[in-house]
Amino acid sequence: MLNVAIADDTAETREIIRALLSPWDVCFTGIEKSDAVICYQKAVDLGKPKIIVPSESPSFRSWAEKNKLKICRRPVGELSINVNDDLILRANSARTYSTKNEVLDNEEENVVNKISDDTYMLTVDVIEEAKSIIAETLNKKNSLVYDVVTSLPVSYRMAPTGLRKLLFSRSNEPRNCFLKEHLPLDALRLMLLKATIRATGSFISSTIKNKSKKLCVISHDIDSENGLRKAMYLKIIEEKYDFKSTWFIPTNQYDLNEKIIIDLVHDCELGSHGTTHDGKLIKISKNDVKKILSKSKKILETIIDRDVISFRAPLLQHNQTLFDALRSTGYRYDSSIPTWEPKHPSTFGPHGIGTIYPTMINGICEVPITVPQDHQMLTVLDFSTKETVNKWMENKKIVDALGGIFSVSVHPDYNFTDSSGLKDYEDLINTLHGDAQNKIITCSEISSY
Repeated sequence: MLNVAIADDTAETREIIRALLSPWDVCFTGIEKSDAVICYQKAVDLGKPKIIVPSESPSFRSWAEKNKLKICRRPVGELSINVNDDLILRANSARTYSTKNEVLDNEEENVVNKISDDTYMLTVDVIEEAKSIIAETLNKKNSLVYDVVTSLPVSYRMAPTGLRKLLFSRSNEPRNCFLKEHLPLDALRLMLLKATIRATGSFISSTIKNKSKKLCVISHDIDSENGLRKAMYLKIIEEKYDFKSTWFIPTNQYDLNEKIIIDLVHDCELGSHGTTHDGKLIKISKNDVKKILSKSKKILETIIDRDVISFRAPLLQHNQTLFDALRSTGYRYDSSIPTWEPKHPSTFGPHGIGTIYPTMINGICEVPITVPQDHQMLTVLDFSTKETVNKWMENKKIVDALGGIFSVSVHPDYNFTDSSGLKDYEDLINTLHGDAQNKIITCSEISSY
């Protein structure tokens, strides 16, 4: 374990740095006990290895002048960082910072400058860029279609299924669903990690890999009464392999069969999917959101007689208001943000948070859906269930290489509960079961790892 201190006076910056390094075995301490110090908008000189994160702040300029460094600022588009010979992650940056000192990496991957034997400077403000990614994720612009449909007095689900499928049918864009091209937040993590390793000369292992496990989260959104009945088909397969999953149920969308729900969540987790499956959560006041979250939570807790602490919004809605409301109504985990989707319901375009790791947002642990959910694969990208499983497993190799979470969402309402789909779903579960390193957990068990 590496002891790292943070030299910065703002709680927001300290939280972002902790979040960026959270996948690895790092302990945050005071400066005196630290092995290295990450400095942002504040520099210290206590004989410790230092990682300087550049910025536009006066303190950074003062530090550069004190050390007689000429800092060059350049506008830039894309930065890249090598994970291994087969995997490169990329992130966009507003600007880069460099000196005439030694640049440690090749031209394709200029992410850190060596200032002295114990001082290394990143070439990008990873703090500001991470804040920007999260802010853009939470403040995404809804499409006109979404705003119109969710403003109608009746649910969008009243529209014919064929029409809804047509809206989400894929365009002429390539059927690209590979994660490695859509992980900008994780690229920033690795840049900070690389600088820390260079400054200390220490190997920092993954927190998850320390436990010799590849974490997998299987979840299901039950959007209709028919889906609730079909859910048992998936449950039977999971029980055959001693798998657990997380089931997200809307409480006021249809009549709840309490017996089925109790059977589903035996040795599993029950999460809230709101009250009705509409797209209005991100369009109403915080107080109204809190009422919906509290109502759904109370109904589900009454059925299963245990706490409900995980949430997934219908249509994967998310914004700042929702996270504030989740925290104040007793939820601890959310799984409403995809790592990346080609055609997100609210934007009708590509959207995601760009990370395969759990991430704290406003005191809520966000467990992203790290591979495009079945709806995206089957309807938007027009894959078969068999092709979908194959693509998911190809992406799992990327997740495993980075030590992230393989999180997949399967709806019992869709094709995976058809006869051929069930066979393909069992193939997925059997394949995951066949790797002894895989650890199947629920959303709320993330904190144990």
